[in-house]
Amino acid sequence: MLINIEGTDGCGKKTQTELLYKHLTALGKKCLLISFPNYDSPSSSLVKMFLGGEFGSGNGIIDAYQASAFYSVDRVATMAKIKVNDYDFVIFDRYVPSNMIHQSARVENREELEELLTWIDEFEFGKMRLPRPDKILFLDVPVEISLALANARKDLKNGQAHDIFEEDKEHMKKAYENAKYVANKFGWEQIHCVNDNKLKTIEEIHRDILTKLGF
Repeated sequence: MLINIEGTDGCGKKTQTELLYKHLTALGKKCLLISFPNYDSPSSSLVKMFLGGEFGSGNGIIDAYQASAFYSVDRVATMAKIKVNDYDFVIFDRYVPSNMIHQSARVENREELEELLTWIDEFEFGKMRLPRPDKILFLDVPVEISLALANARKDLKNGQAHDIFEEDKEHMKKAYENAKYVANKFGWEQIHCVNDNKLKTIEEIHRDILTKLGF
């Protein structure tokens, strides 16, 4: 079973994928946890350059389709070394849907959004032959809260505290709005991580994930 946990920056994907991995492993299941982009692999070099601003900030000279290809190649190179059928569960901390969330925030209108979403789905799962997840769970954290969490985060990506998207608050807001739309469009399981404008505890969100997965 392929399980993909998604969300905007700072929503807790890393924490929740690790908790899910530990839970399933404790049940005696053979599991693999993969985080994308795969910064430990040379296949992420173009992604690092892109996020580091080497092609410009904002939309720069690299458009949403070109950037999507950078991420896709990293996934293909990583998955080519893995025998998925050797595991009971493969858990993705970000995967193809991350392109749908973040690259869609770079287009201008709904028509362009629909074209991009269709292209990403056909390109990555079709042309690039990446396996389609059995379950996609979207961690719904309002952008005001996720921005605060991202700003407080201690881990570094690409050798810097924030990448070009994390530095762009308007991008973050648009990415969240589009993520909600895309989650509904493709029928992703949505985990509501906030109650009464207060973030749920890590344990509460973990339990919600297990419930959605039927564990």
